Amino acid sequence: MSLVEARDHAGYNVENVVSKLVIKMISQECLLNNPVQTFVDLTALSHGLKLPSTLLVMLERVLDNKSELLHVMSRDANCATLVVRWLAVLCTLAQHLLDNSSISELHWCLSSFVMRALNHFFDLVSFPSSLVQQENIGERYGPNGEESLSQSNPTMLLDFDPDRVEATVVYDLSEFLYCMCCAPWSNLGIMYHYERHTVEKFFSGSVQFFTFLPVDMLMSSEVGRNRVFNAMLAALTTDGPVFQQLHHLLVRQNLWDRILRYLTKCLAYFYLPVILKLMFIIVHNETISGSDDNHGDAVPQTPPLSFYGGLLERTLSLVLREVVLLVAVSPYLEKNECVHAFFLIEKCFRRAPALCTDHFVRLLDVCSAYHRVRIRHIMNSVREGHDFSTLMNLYLRCFGQSSKVSILAAW
Repeated sequence: MSLVEARDHAGYNVENVVSKLVIKMISQECLLNNPVQTFVDLTALSHGLKLPSTLLVMLERVLDNKSELLHVMSRDANCATLVVRWLAVLCTLAQHLLDNSSISELHWCLSSFVMRALNHFFDLVSFPSSLVQQENIGERYGPNGEESLSQSNPTMLLDFDPDRVEATVVYDLSEFLYCMCCAPWSNLGIMYHYERHTVEKFFSGSVQFFTFLPVDMLMSSEVGRNRVFNAMLAALTTDGPVFQQLHHLLVRQNLWDRILRYLTKCLAYFYLPVILKLMFIIVHNETISGSDDNHGDAVPQTPPLSFYGGLLERTLSLVLREVVLLVAVSPYLEKNECVHAFFLIEKCFRRAPALCTDHFVRLLDVCSAYHRVRIRHIMNSVREGHDFSTLMNLYLRCFGQSSKVSILAAW
């Protein structure tokens, strides 16, 4: 029995204690005199919640003081970071403690407030992107007649100061994004119907915020990168009309290319299967949009995109370079990883043959004979026009799924 439960059974009304503590902490006196310590204490108190009834009391007090919390965020950027951390803790608790079978107005209010708070945080630490002036980000209306939010509100394209993009905030944000994608209590469909602008700004801002975290900082933390990649995977693979509309939004803002470039840098840092899978999903959606074809069990059904502005050839050529290196030097790749890798190699080469050939030639110039024969085999096979399954079978028949030299050694 936990300490909280023991107190409850001993006759102490824990809900009243929590309610009074939160009311005291969110008072004007505490928020004005020592806001940093207040949010540290609120986060610690939230970590101690073990019962759904106690969490509901905490959430009610939070929602009663929404305006005060947003005001503190505006006044102090450090406090804004702490508020984000605290709200992420509450949402994670909600995912585990709230009953999904009885979704109430409180659930919707929590999702709405946290998204609004995070959108407010994005506004505080960002400035309008220069891409807004440089790029034509699409027509005013999407393919189904809906208004393009990226056109009606161009400030949704944001730039962030890398010095203000803290790793802990990215990890906290990824927790909330994961909750929004996977937790039934979030009631995202209802939110999207009534607060479309809030939801779209949150998803767009989250993607942009992720990509401003330095790659070495993200990849240095195993726990942190797992949280981020799991959230990205959930956002890209969750099906349904709401997520299809959100994917269309990312298309109109050309954020797929930004995500793919960021993932390519992560792959260059070191290999994780989830990175390759995310890259595969993006390119798969881009090249087979609207298709129901499925190349075996290794190719998952992903939300189709009904239209697409296109990935940049330079981005695709960089993807090919890193994936070819991965295949050539990896100690071992599982069969499904090989499928993802050779799919990327084929599709990238088809879209950007000149730039991809240039990368092949450069790799052949710097590597040893052990890797040169592998890379040349891939280059010759893809130039012959084989599809990715044939490319994979030809390569595996010659070299198998492993490489004995895991570093691209020069002569």
